[in-house]
Amino acid sequence: MKHFKFVGKLFGFLGIILSSGILFNQAMAEPRVDINPQKIKFANRPDDDVSNRRSLHTYIEFRNDGNVTLNNRDVMYINVKGRVYLARIYGPAERGGSLGGPVRPGERGNIFVHLPLGYIGHCEQVNLHVDLRHRFQTGPAVFDNDQKTLQAVDMANRTVCLSRPIRIPRRPFPPHVFPEYLELPQDL
Repeated sequence: MKHFKFVGKLFGFLGIILSSGILFNQAMAEPRVDINPQKIKFANRPDDDVSNRRSLHTYIEFRNDGNVTLNNRDVMYINVKGRVYLARIYGPAERGGSLGGPVRPGERGNIFVHLPLGYIGHCEQVNLHVDLRHRFQTGPAVFDNDQKTLQAVDMANRTVCLSRPIRIPRRPFPPHVFPEYLELPQDL
């Protein structure tokens, strides 16, 4: 009788291990935080209300493609057009946009950075690399999408940025071609 209890507990234990994925690593997902940049928006704004200095307040919108919430108040190092800048992460605007997040999986947050005036322009393609020191992201293959070229949009400019040129036909209507042998009447 004791033998059947032991075999029953052993099968129960093996069932728990197999269903949890510990043995074959099926159900276990490794925790990851993945910052995937989506858009760049900027505006020419004053830095404070005392000095007369202005800069481009730049917001890099990103999506957390991982499965763990991003909470980090540290300074992030980013590369914009070949120069390194200090930036901060802010949470989603619909939840107040607080410093440091939290940015849950699948949500969009913002990376805020001050850039010099005239450094980027409206509709310009900007080469961007976020999280240079690899301190904000965790997990396998999270640094593959950190470097992107995105189109910068000035928040004060209402003109639309086109990703492709508009195709304009050379002649909207076919030209009227007269054959050379056409003779006009002599009676005129």
